[in-house]
Amino acid sequence: MNQVYVCGTYFHVYVSILKTIYRKEKDTKSLIIINDLTPGIDKIFARLTENTFFDYLLQVPFKKIERKIKKENNLFFRIIKRNKHIVEFVETDSEILKYDEFIRNSEINIFPDLGLTPSYFLLKYKKNYIRMVEEGEGAYFLRVGKLKAFKRKYILNSFIGGGLDNEVREIEVQLPEKLNKRLGKKGKRFELKKMEDNLSIENREKILEIFMSGIEMDLSGQKKLLLITQPLEETFMSEENKIKLYNQILEKYSDYSIYIKLHPREVTEYKGRLNYNFTIIPGGFPLEMFDLLKGINFELGITVCSSALYNMNCVEKKIILGREYLKKPLPPNWQDLY
Repeated sequence: MNQVYVCGTYFHVYVSILKTIYRKEKDTKSLIIINDLTPGIDKIFARLTENTFFDYLLQVPFKKIERKIKKENNLFFRIIKRNKHIVEFVETDSEILKYDEFIRNSEINIFPDLGLTPSYFLLKYKKNYIRMVEEGEGAYFLRVGKLKAFKRKYILNSFIGGGLDNEVREIEVQLPEKLNKRLGKKGKRFELKKMEDNLSIENREKILEIFMSGIEMDLSGQKKLLLITQPLEETFMSEENKIKLYNQILEKYSDYSIYIKLHPREVTEYKGRLNYNFTIIPGGFPLEMFDLLKGINFELGITVCSSALYNMNCVEKKIILGREYLKKPLPPNWQDLY
C-alpha cells in the first residue's frame, strides 16, 4: 500500500525516512508532506528532494493557514463552519489537491498533534487507513478528556484528536502496553531501533547529509554531559524559572563537558544566563543522528521530560526527572535519586 507521511518536526521526517526505507522493500510509493510547525524545517526540503527516499514531496503551511482562519472569522463562525473551513483553506492555500488521488489510495501516517494538520486528513479522508506514529511521551498522555471528546464528537461534529477518532485505526508506539485504555486495541509496536540497526551504510550517509548539512559540532570533550532542553515556558513555567531549573541541574555536574541540545521550537537564549561553560547542539539536529554517527558517547544525559533520551544508545546513564518537577523545586540531593 502506498504511504503518506505528514510531518511537522525533524524527528517526524527522520522516522518517515526510516519507515519509507522499510516500505520500499514492499514496492510501494510514498509522499511526504511537511508543514510549518517547526521554524526552519523548510531548509531540509531541498535536501530531501536531492535524496530519493520519497517519490513525492509537498509543503503545506498548516500553521499559517490556521492563523488565517482565526484572523478572518469570529469565534462563533469558526465553530459553526470549522470543518468546512479547515478543508477549504488548506486546499486553497496549498497544492495538496494535486495529490488527492494518490492520498486516497494510500495509508496516512500522522503524528500526535492536536492542531490543524491531522484534522484535515481526519475530515477529508475518513475512509483511509490512518496510522498515528509515536513522537515521544506525548503519545502516552491523552490530552483530550471525556467531556471534551464528547463535545467535539457529538456537539461540534468534529474530529476528537489524540488518536481517539475512529478514523485512526492504528497507533504505533514503542510501548503499546502503556497506551491509555480509552484507545482500545489500536496500539502496535513501533520498532524504531530495529529500523535503525538495519540501515545500510549508503542510507546512513544519505540521512546524515540531509540533517547535518551546514552543522558543525566539536564533541571532543571528556566526561560529557548532554542536557536536552524544551520550550517549557510555552505551557509549564516562566522562562526565568526554566533557566533557574537548568542552572540547578548543572550545578551538580560542573566538572563535566556540558552539551545543550536545543528543542527545534525553542527561542530561549542560554548564553550569559547559564552559570557554566557549554556547547550548543542546534535544534535542527535530531538527537537520533548521534547513534548513526557512531563513536559518539555521552557519559550522562539529563532532561526534564523529553522522551528523546530513551532512544539514544550513545548515552550511558540517563536521568529523566519527570513532569512532577515542573511544579515543585528539585530537592538538594536530587541526583542521588537516579
